[in-house]
Amino acid sequence: IASCLISSVMSIGPYIASFRPGTLCALGGNSGNMFYDMWVGRELNPRIGNLDLKFMLELRPGLIGWSLINWAYVCRAAQDGTWTPAIILVAIFESLYILDGLLIEAGVLTMMDIVTDGFGFMLCFG
Repeated sequence: IASCLISSVMSIGPYIASFRPGTLCALGGNSGNMFYDMWVGRELNPRIGNLDLKFMLELRPGLIGWSLINWAYVCRAAQDGTWTPAIILVAIFESLYILDGLLIEAGVLTMMDIVTDGFGFMLCFG
């Protein structure tokens, strides 16, 4: 419930702020349907001061959370005695991918969701 509330607040604020004059809007989030636009995201790069919300929220919590979930599955499989080399290799390779993304953040700036997608509930929640 808490994640739904936080994601709602984090997507409603930029949605309302996107109606300021001069705001750069994403093409997909400018449909005129309020619910769809808030889901997909209307504003392309919402900021609080110098902090780019989309860049910060997409990279750090999402990727780090992904790695933590992978390793939690590995630990659970080891605890249950059902682990296989495949689950460990997947966790290792995905962790290397995540580490690369965290160390070389400039590459993230070329991803489709940073360049073209808006900042909405879908990005905040998932």
